[in-house]
Amino acid sequence: MGALCSDDFPLPAPVACAGGCAEVYCSRKCGDASWASYHRMLCAGEGGTEALRAFQAHADNTNDIFHVAAAVRAKASFLSLFSSPTPEPEPGGCCGITPGVQDRSPK
Repeated sequence: MGALCSDDFPLPAPVACAGGCAEVYCSRKCGDASWASYHRMLCAGEGGTEALRAFQAHADNTNDIFHVAAAVRAKASFLSLFSSPTPEPEPGGCCGITPGVQDRSPK
C-alpha cells in the first residue's frame, strides 16, 4: 500500500522520474505525460549535462520561477520541433488561379 496522509485519506506512493533525476510524480501516467511534453529536455538524471545540473542548483538556491520558465521554454521548443508545419498552398490556388499571377493565356 502507498504512503498515508492520514488513516482516512490513503495516497499512492510517489513515482520517481524514469530519467533518474529527483523529480517525483503522483503516478506513472503523470510522469509519462511530463516526459512526453517537456521533462525529457530538462531531466538532469543519467543523460543530463553538467550545465543543466548547475542551472537547476542555481534555480533551487535562488528562485523556483526559473524551473517554471525552463519548463515553459522546453515545452514551446518541443512543440515547435515536433508540430506539423502549415502546408504550403497548392500551385494553381483556388479554382486554378494563383494569387498575384496574371492570366496571360490567349482569349
